[in-house]
Amino acid sequence: MDGTTSNEGGPDAAVTSAGLPEDVRRILVAVAERSGEHRDVLVRQITRAVVTENARTWVYFSVPDPVARVPWSDGFIPLALNPSVVDASGEPTGTIYVWVEDGRLSGVEHPWFTDEAPTQWPSVDMLVWDQVSIS
Repeated sequence: MDGTTSNEGGPDAAVTSAGLPEDVRRILVAVAERSGEHRDVLVRQITRAVVTENARTWVYFSVPDPVARVPWSDGFIPLALNPSVVDASGEPTGTIYVWVEDGRLSGVEHPWFTDEAPTQWPSVDMLVWDQVSIS
């Protein structure tokens, strides 16, 4: 058995006990790099994350104790840290939303603006951020 079983999250969803997929990990590290004083805490959370549900456009995960927490409210991380996704011509195709629960990262979603859902996570060079600083 490969550690993956189907789940009600849709035809592509799975429950797993694995770490984050590499493409998702890269996105989360890029977000952490822009988070100012919370960078190191977020990177530790990313490296310890355990996937609980995984689908084509979202991944939910947990971060076990005793990893430190960030002082953010439950929900989206500060909006300026959620990047937009653009195609090769610079046109927006979607966005990335990163979720936090109880001070720990808990999920990442990739909503899209195009007619067709993405078939893979964007590369980091397809992410753009507003020019807003986080303190």
